[in-house]
Amino acid sequence: MGICSSSMDSDSRLESRKIDRKLARQRRQMQDVVTLLLLGTGGSGKSTVAKQLHLIFAGDFSKDEQNDFLRIIHHNIIYLMRMLVKELERDNVNLPHNLTDDQKLISELSLRSPLTAEVADAIDRLWNTLQVQEVFYAKSSFVGHREAWEYLRPQLKTYACKDYKVTKEDILRARHRTTGVRETSFCLDDLLFNIVDVGGQKSERRKWLHCFTDITCCIFCVGTSDYDLMCEEIASVNAIHDSLKVFGDVVNDKLLIDKPLIVFYNKDDILRKKVQKVPLTVCFSDYKGQQTYDDVLSYIKAKYAERIRSAARKKNIYEHATCAIDADNVKLVFAVVRKQVLSAVLQDVGLSFTV
Repeated sequence: MGICSSSMDSDSRLESRKIDRKLARQRRQMQDVVTLLLLGTGGSGKSTVAKQLHLIFAGDFSKDEQNDFLRIIHHNIIYLMRMLVKELERDNVNLPHNLTDDQKLISELSLRSPLTAEVADAIDRLWNTLQVQEVFYAKSSFVGHREAWEYLRPQLKTYACKDYKVTKEDILRARHRTTGVRETSFCLDDLLFNIVDVGGQKSERRKWLHCFTDITCCIFCVGTSDYDLMCEEIASVNAIHDSLKVFGDVVNDKLLIDKPLIVFYNKDDILRKKVQKVPLTVCFSDYKGQQTYDDVLSYIKAKYAERIRSAARKKNIYEHATCAIDADNVKLVFAVVRKQVLSAVLQDVGLSFTV
């Protein structure tokens, strides 16, 4: 009896020491940095989330970075108008004779060209032509660009001014592919948060694996309103279907299986508008629910939940509906995320987290 008791005490002390060592390791990690890895397919809005977090918690971007964002906006405008001009030429659409020079100017522009007053005027004249707008709203290839264009177009000539300074919303709306790894750091409640944003395009995903170690938590962004869009890399693949596949790979990856996973069901503002116009059946032919925001979002969430193989994995997955361009929404959600992440880390060693 005494031998059994001694053995049990020894096992208990051994387990206690393991927990102490694990707790000490977790404390050291939390004292150093809380690293949040942002993942998601291209166009899910994860880079917008990273920029919003930077603006909220780290402050304004540097002047050089602001100038870079203005160049991105110039690129967005010129890229889109060049797409339109090429589409017109492909469809043999004849524009009024007085727009021939404008069409030639845009078609010959480099994507690195600045948006000058001359170019802005030419784009404005082209856009105000019925044939151009008909192509833009009729072709599926422009669906994913409409929201951005509706924001940029009214300020077209303003962006061409030499002394123009980008606004916070300009920065959030500027669309560019993330390549490599971008990091944003800020202090919050005596903790250093490091947000790691990696490219979401297929060519970038092979780099994700190198980021899976030494992270505190993973945030996976879903572009909920992308259910009627196709992948830029593979035009035959639906954007949500691609996201679901990638999510399945991430949520079940053995390197991340013990890490908290936060799912941002992003683009909430666009989804609310889109459900009124575009049926979810364009993405999920078997959908039988109502074409309401609540029903559509619930169905999309259920599809992602189906990709989780382990019941144990579901216990440390948290989800939030987000609008990355809404600072108040992101601030509120991140406050909850912070509690969830720190609570999950401490629960892992048998402790509780209190605010």
